[in-house]
Amino acid sequence: MKYNYHFLFLLLVQLFMIASFRAKGQNDTSTYGKTFTLGKAHPFLLLTEEQVVSIRKSLKTTPWKGACWELLKEDANKYLSQKIEIPNRGGNWDHYYVNPVTGSPLSRGKLVGNWKWQHIDKVTGQVFSGDTSLPEKDYDGVIVGLIHNAWALGVLELGLAYQISEKPVYAQKAMDILLYYAKLYPKLPIRNRKTENFSAVGSGKIHVQDLDESQWLVSMIQGADLVWNTLSSQEQDTITNQLLLPAAAVIKKRRAEISNIQCWKIAAMGMVGLFTGEQKYFNAATVDSLGGIGAQITKGFNKEGINLDLSPSYQDFSLQPLVLLTTALQNCGYNTIPSLQKMFETPILMSTPGLSLPAFNDSKPINLRYLAYLYEWAYTHYKSPIFSEVLTRSNRGRYQNIGSSYRGWSLLFGSEELLQAPQRTTGNKNFEKSGIALLSIGKGDSSLSCYFKYTNQLKKRVHFQNAQLDFGILKGNKQIAIIPGNASYASRLSDGWYRHGLGHNSFIFNEKEQKRSSGQCLAFGESKGVSYAVAETTNAYDSVRFVRCIAVLDENTVLIVDQFRSGRKDSTLFDIAYHQAGVWDNEKRGKDWKAPNANGYAYVANTKIIKKQNQIELSTRLGAEGKVSLSGTTTVQMDIITGYGRPFEGLDVPAAIFRINASEGALAYCISTKGEKFKVELTRLPSTDKEDSLRGYRIMAIVKNSEGKRTGITIAPYSMDKNAKVSIEYADDKTAQYDPKQ
Repeated sequence: MKYNYHFLFLLLVQLFMIASFRAKGQNDTSTYGKTFTLGKAHPFLLLTEEQVVSIRKSLKTTPWKGACWELLKEDANKYLSQKIEIPNRGGNWDHYYVNPVTGSPLSRGKLVGNWKWQHIDKVTGQVFSGDTSLPEKDYDGVIVGLIHNAWALGVLELGLAYQISEKPVYAQKAMDILLYYAKLYPKLPIRNRKTENFSAVGSGKIHVQDLDESQWLVSMIQGADLVWNTLSSQEQDTITNQLLLPAAAVIKKRRAEISNIQCWKIAAMGMVGLFTGEQKYFNAATVDSLGGIGAQITKGFNKEGINLDLSPSYQDFSLQPLVLLTTALQNCGYNTIPSLQKMFETPILMSTPGLSLPAFNDSKPINLRYLAYLYEWAYTHYKSPIFSEVLTRSNRGRYQNIGSSYRGWSLLFGSEELLQAPQRTTGNKNFEKSGIALLSIGKGDSSLSCYFKYTNQLKKRVHFQNAQLDFGILKGNKQIAIIPGNASYASRLSDGWYRHGLGHNSFIFNEKEQKRSSGQCLAFGESKGVSYAVAETTNAYDSVRFVRCIAVLDENTVLIVDQFRSGRKDSTLFDIAYHQAGVWDNEKRGKDWKAPNANGYAYVANTKIIKKQNQIELSTRLGAEGKVSLSGTTTVQMDIITGYGRPFEGLDVPAAIFRINASEGALAYCISTKGEKFKVELTRLPSTDKEDSLRGYRIMAIVKNSEGKRTGITIAPYSMDKNAKVSIEYADDKTAQYDPKQ
């Protein structure tokens, strides 16, 4: 095995750097060098030689590792038989791959030229051609980017196959791909995804932004490390000087920041620094106080371990590169990297009994079983039994790669024996730092989980959505009340629907979009079997106060009580939106209604209106599974507008808008996953203290089901007595009466 003597130089420079930092009293950024050792033999970025030997042995004793190895060999063999045909141009941002008019995603059609295809909107059937003069219409470039990612994945999988099988044919193919890119990379221009020089999104050569360039480079250099000892010194120099170092230089151009993008950038730069001995890339990934790994871990996640974008999708998207960089650093002797354990634990604690999470902010709905590859590393690294729940409920013998990322981590990192997972208790959890309350009851498919978002969104986070006091409901793992997440950011639907309050279970004032706002949890608890949370926002609109109480009455019933007040002298139009999976059960929804041609409203289809109503009786049908009903009332008359919002994960999404033109009022509605109809009553109660009378008023909601069971909830959000903000007056007791004068 050859040793990389660049590391001897790196050791001397690193020791000098550590001494310099300590002299300046900046030990917080220099701890990486305390146990650093150099002269590591290849491979060391993803796996060490000792770990490879251990994997080979485990194939004989661990069936699921053997299954993963067969999948890896199958992929690697496909690359062996494939001619190296690589586009002679860089790719494009995949979010541009949408119909420019409708915003719907496109799909690749037949090949019509040299790296040119048809691009088809499957909804309309419209066919588009690529236009390289406009980044947003360079559809061919999107496919080209996918091809580049596939070759990067190929280098990594071929390298892994070589290490495990010790067959040189895999290393030779990986080397051929690396040398091809080493020849191509210097010829490519630096581009970004904007027509003008827009440095905020970064640049690339293989891709048009540094995020995608970094992801691509991570797989390329990990694969190179796995076959490096089979290359001649001349081949090593060519790949180093024409591919690895130039790519790192492109990635480093944009300033450092706390973001998911920076996590990928430092993974790429850090690996290049370790691999080549180039100090500036190593420093950017480690000791840099703004963008290095220590800053990303300690500042990029809140104290509960959730990413600052409060997005389940960006949780794993940020963790993956941090894990890969941590692995590379620890394989070289760094053992003082801040812990990632809480970042893995909190998503489990926040999930449903079936390990699902809703699509908060710019996200997709997540089931943690599909992120088991990350938990393979987390369990082996931290030995926390809570991670066993994810691993024991996933198929450890299968995986699915995404883009240029290899996800067969059960083969690479999986522990053969797992500690027994602790019995995780469902129930109520209030994640105050994240601004998410979870009300959960029941087990398995019969469980009901309601998520309530009241987060402070005033910070300038790109992936926040202006939908304060949004909520989502899951029955087991099935979506009932829909939080929409997001689609392609370049699509007009992103701002027009997914980030707009009308696309969420939120509220809109005077048909205008919410501002960035803060939410505050006023009450959270449980009484007489009823779980509840109350939150408010006062700055989503000027001089508008909105208070929402959510109460889970049982495994099938959720009560929403909204109180709203405007101090404005102009129009006072409140639209309270709600989105539920299924199709409308009753098509007699009133007369046709023309929605305003504005964001949010313009994307609700087949709209109907019933005017001047006090009661709500709606339901949606979920195929053969029955229906979900909506029963409610309001203190002032409302118009009920119904239609269909954007589809969600292949599901139709009926949308309801409760329109109230009044300066203040209250609305209450019950959601029954059994399709049960309820009678809901609202009573305004006298104020009990000065603060209450100045800021709002007490309201009592009484819910009666078909069997006569009643639940009475009094909400006094501004009571000076914290324990009296919510009280359950009676539940299950059919004889109890409540006197509002008391």
